[in-house]
Amino acid sequence: MGDFARRRHALALWIRNAWVPLVLVVVAIISGGVLTASHSDQFAPFDEWVYYDYTVKFPSQGVVRQGEYIGHEALVGMACDGDAFGPRGEPCDNVQDIHANYPQQGKTSADIYTPLYFAITWVLGKGIQFVTGAEFLTAARATGIFWLVGGLLVFYKLLRLLKVRKFIALGLGLVVIGAPTTFWANTYISTDAPAFLVGASVLLAGVSAIQGRSSPWWLVPIAVVAILLKVTMVLALGVGVLLILLYLLFARDAVEAPQRRRLLFATVTALAVAGIAQIGWLLVRAQISLGTGADQGLAKDFLWRDIVGMLSLFINPGALGGGYLAEMRLPPVIGAPLVLLTVAGVIGFALSRLPTAFDKALAIAVTVSATLFAPILAIGMYLLLGDVFPVLARYAMPLLPAFFVTTALIVKNRAAEWVIVLYGGFLIVAVITTSVLFG
Repeated sequence: MGDFARRRHALALWIRNAWVPLVLVVVAIISGGVLTASHSDQFAPFDEWVYYDYTVKFPSQGVVRQGEYIGHEALVGMACDGDAFGPRGEPCDNVQDIHANYPQQGKTSADIYTPLYFAITWVLGKGIQFVTGAEFLTAARATGIFWLVGGLLVFYKLLRLLKVRKFIALGLGLVVIGAPTTFWANTYISTDAPAFLVGASVLLAGVSAIQGRSSPWWLVPIAVVAILLKVTMVLALGVGVLLILLYLLFARDAVEAPQRRRLLFATVTALAVAGIAQIGWLLVRAQISLGTGADQGLAKDFLWRDIVGMLSLFINPGALGGGYLAEMRLPPVIGAPLVLLTVAGVIGFALSRLPTAFDKALAIAVTVSATLFAPILAIGMYLLLGDVFPVLARYAMPLLPAFFVTTALIVKNRAAEWVIVLYGGFLIVAVITTSVLFG
């Protein structure tokens, strides 16, 4: 066989092995690019205004502080293009930075975040702007495509480690691309953009460590980066840590002592370092504070009945953005299969036959994360910040890789795989069509 024939054979073999991630990457880039380009300059309703302000301020001041006022560029955007409520503040042709006229008295509410996400957004956004010539708002929004592509690749690797068939991996990947949460998180400026990548990365590190394919100490840097991106990423860390600890419990006779110690020490260290990083940031935030922060009207009294009501928060259509279909001009019925993908996966896997220690650990870890993590997050935020803020269903985004893993493991026939693939494709087409038509 000549050199050309060998190269052609090697290329054909590579394509045969990698066609699913290739398809997902191409579809994600095309879908994300079309959706981002179709958006108007109006800010998304989920705090994009303050995120844009943080991003444009990053090169000059690095961080925004509690009590800081929104900068001129973002004020002009709100005055001229507005958000879901339309333009607000001052007249578009006469913006004089009178902050009291704007939402939240013109103060930022993004001070709770470290600069990490906004630094990455600024750097990538400037690169996209340089290459494409797009205005910076559009370029910054397009950075969400990088997070999405990374999440899909890591998620595919995770599924293959668990011996999930390629076709079901394709279908679930298409559903992720077309999910309403992806629309809001990855085609606008949003701190939720890295959520799917973080969730998949934590699980991949945990599963690889359990299988002995990689060091469990990879969990430590992943945990630090995750918590510095957004505090709700702790949910991904929680399910990964819980998976490892439960596996050690159920497989205590099968795991050798050195591996047990490595897994246990790495897991505990990852939790500790993530906690230290978050507490450290809160101390820095308090030290550099300029005064009272923005009043978003979200704080309320701590009520135990609200906590109990959160038990089903992460296993409903909202976890995949089903609650936001109306804003996207899509009929609610489109979100019905999203319920099946989350609820059926989590509950179905927990009730199925679980022959191995890993299966048992995964079932319990995912069930606990789906039911108890929302109230735990609410209580944790109350203890850290002193106020009760609403925990939203979209905060479950870091858990979606875990939910979809259970779905993948219970799908056993080709017909179900085709249904998921077709639904994912339909969802992508529906979201792109309505976005292009209605902006």
